[in-house]
Amino acid sequence: MKFRTTVATAVAATAAVLAVGAAPANAATAVAKPTSLTLKASTNHARYGQSVELTAHLGTTASNRTVEIDNGSSVLKKGRVDAHGNLAVWVKSASNTTYVAKFAGDSRDRAAKASTYVTSAAVVKGWLNAGYKNDQGWQLYHVGQKITFNGTVAPRKATLTVHLQGYWNNTWHTLTIDPKLVKDPTNASGYTWFGWPNGITTANVAARVSFTFDGDSRNAAASSGWSYFAVTK
Repeated sequence: MKFRTTVATAVAATAAVLAVGAAPANAATAVAKPTSLTLKASTNHARYGQSVELTAHLGTTASNRTVEIDNGSSVLKKGRVDAHGNLAVWVKSASNTTYVAKFAGDSRDRAAKASTYVTSAAVVKGWLNAGYKNDQGWQLYHVGQKITFNGTVAPRKATLTVHLQGYWNNTWHTLTIDPKLVKDPTNASGYTWFGWPNGITTANVAARVSFTFDGDSRNAAASSGWSYFAVTK
């Protein structure tokens, strides 16, 4: 009888130990879940100086509702998202930039990042010196009249490329430009000009000119578009 009691006691004790050891395996453990975070720009192809809206959207989280938006070197805005989960900020486009939204996480949600890349195209402008324009917008000159075409680029760059085309046989032809007729933007005025200070000596000329910036690591390529002119007697 004593032996049976001892065995029964040992079995009961073993069962109790096993039960205690099994408890942690059945206990609920909180695990941080992935967080939904996005960042969108009102345009990903901006012009220099253009206003761009950046909007971060944070999905459902347990407690933390704060998001930060930066440009890689400084914080543009940090704060709680609105009732729709959004935090927005306006920026002036100055150079090609990767913008980043950050969420620090909380007790149930993992930290998260989202980014968007916005190019900033240089702004190139061109204009012909004053003269008479016809109904089609062509600038008209007489033989021997001074003709200049001016171009600027923002932000200021070291080089602009001038393009000249003449029109005959019902098509446009690219023409070679005499380098002596072009002044680059390293001059004090900060613009490029191209033209004929003494005028063109030939009548019945139809042509068009434009400036282009080829792009660099900071700003995307851009063009002034064509300006059309004709020379008459």
